[in-house]
Amino acid sequence: MRDVAIAFRNRSASWIWGFAALWLTLLGVMTYVVARDGAPTGYSWPIVIGIMAFFWAGGIGLVAFVLRKPCIRVTVERDSRVSATWRYPHKVVRKRFDAEQVRPAEVVDARDDEDNPYFYARVRTAGSDFFDLAEGHTRALCESACDQFNRALQGQGKR
Repeated sequence: MRDVAIAFRNRSASWIWGFAALWLTLLGVMTYVVARDGAPTGYSWPIVIGIMAFFWAGGIGLVAFVLRKPCIRVTVERDSRVSATWRYPHKVVRKRFDAEQVRPAEVVDARDDEDNPYFYARVRTAGSDFFDLAEGHTRALCESACDQFNRALQGQGKR
């Protein structure tokens, strides 16, 4: 095992993975029930098929969205090398970076779907890669993650 100075885990995508799994499970069950029992009384088959198609289109869109949302694990080793793991529902991507390839972490201001402030503790690499150490509605959480990462990258991190 490597000598790890500090590790970060951003599991914010896991809730949408769970929601998508629940949505598709319930949609599959409802589709089975409609196929087994027929259209509900008072509704024609074209209306039922249209409603089911609408919900399946939403489910397929949700799956496309979820497949692009990773859970991230980042470790800064005592020699200041950085290992990043992007865990998607269908694959895992692992990369290692030397300290010179990684820029200092910084807080990125954004907005959520309801136009409320949302923050990312983001690290960019010399290439086009980036990873978010933390994210959420609390700026202090992201600032703390950035400070910890930057200290560890400079060889001052403790765990």
